[in-house]
Amino acid sequence: MSEQKKIRSKNKVLQFIEHLVKDPLSSIYLVFVLLIVIGSIVVYNVETKTGSGIETKFDTFWFMCVAGFAGYFEFVCESLAGRTAAITMLIVGTILFSFITGKVASTFIDIQMKNDRGLKKIKKM
Repeated sequence: MSEQKKIRSKNKVLQFIEHLVKDPLSSIYLVFVLLIVIGSIVVYNVETKTGSGIETKFDTFWFMCVAGFAGYFEFVCESLAGRTAAITMLIVGTILFSFITGKVASTFIDIQMKNDRGLKKIKKM
């Protein structure tokens, strides 16, 4: 790989990280994904030793995704660490859903306010 290609790829990575830091929505998504990964690791290490029904890494990943996005639990965690991870994902998932809903509503309100004030660009006829 030439020196210029290395510099370009390094710059792309730095730009991506800079974008994540500046954009709050991207930061929230990144934190949510990290919580799913960390929670999956915790639940896998703790719950595979109990009789909770979680046996594979996919089971733990599925459990954390469903807990975060739907608030529904197919498996019941029996350990304190597993239950803490599940409750954390449930709360964070609810907050994330509320944030996304608020963002969509805010966008619609901004569009309507611009229409009411005459600030929206009119297409040429």
